[in-house]
Amino acid sequence: MKTNFEKSLKLVLNHEGGFADDPDDPGGATNKGITLRTFRAAYPHSTLEDLETIGDNQVQQIYKKDYWDLIGGDTLPLGVDYAVFDFAVNSGVTLATSMYKRARAEKPDMSAEELIRSICARRRLYLNDLIITKPKLKKFERGWGKRVDDVYRAAIMMAQNSRATGAVSVMA
Repeated sequence: MKTNFEKSLKLVLNHEGGFADDPDDPGGATNKGITLRTFRAAYPHSTLEDLETIGDNQVQQIYKKDYWDLIGGDTLPLGVDYAVFDFAVNSGVTLATSMYKRARAEKPDMSAEELIRSICARRRLYLNDLIITKPKLKKFERGWGKRVDDVYRAAIMMAQNSRATGAVSVMA
């Protein structure tokens, strides 16, 4: 079974900063993209201070178990796996997998590149709608847009490299 987890996690962490507790961020306190709620689900009785000093192994375990495995990352085509993973980290596993399944249902024979394009377009529409319905989130618009653009480019490159090298991936 193929895995693109480590490479995808590295790219996700490029977009996730250190500790932040922005009152306008619906996720609340986060470190390396992991919310206090998610951290406590994995490590009960953890404190805010524990989140501030989260270790790399804890980060990797949480992202693998609570995001990658839940989206079925190892069953997705290369590039698509990263696009769905980053979407799940940023907006939730349920939404990301739902958008992926909708894209697949609309055109079941889509190439990986087409799927990535569709997923990123849906993600951008979701974020735009979120900003419209919750204007205080507008301050995140530029960063979110840049992130989707970066994910799109990296995911397309992964898919093209996979096709060029003949790497096999499983379609979920």
